[in-house]
Amino acid sequence: VPLYLQLKAIRQRWLPVLLSQVAGCVVGITVCVFVARWTGASEPIIRSLAAKSVTMPIAIEVTNTLGGVSALTAAVVVFVGLFGNLAGLGLLRLFGISDPKQEASAWGLPPTLWVRPEPGNVAGCGAPIPVWALS
Repeated sequence: VPLYLQLKAIRQRWLPVLLSQVAGCVVGITVCVFVARWTGASEPIIRSLAAKSVTMPIAIEVTNTLGGVSALTAAVVVFVGLFGNLAGLGLLRLFGISDPKQEASAWGLPPTLWVRPEPGNVAGCGAPIPVWALS
């Protein structure tokens, strides 16, 4: 479902979607950087991990701009994407989330996509969207 076909629904929920996107990005980057510093990672490693939850080309460019190691970023982006796709639905179930709208949103799909993600039909996982934004 193309995103532009969902503009009416997105406009109705623009504030929760925007706030959840910003919160998810900030929390994801902050936790990653904090854990890397806490475990004693070097500055180039920390800079490489900061862009872990975006698409590969964007992550590589962000890492190059920050002075990180792009090969490490590429490996982490692949790992995070695979982990999210393999464990995502189980983690949602673990936290009691079963609403199809919330599932689709957590998978990075358009918020109004009301189908459960099945293996092979999920293009990827975007920045985490807290599922309360679509309740």
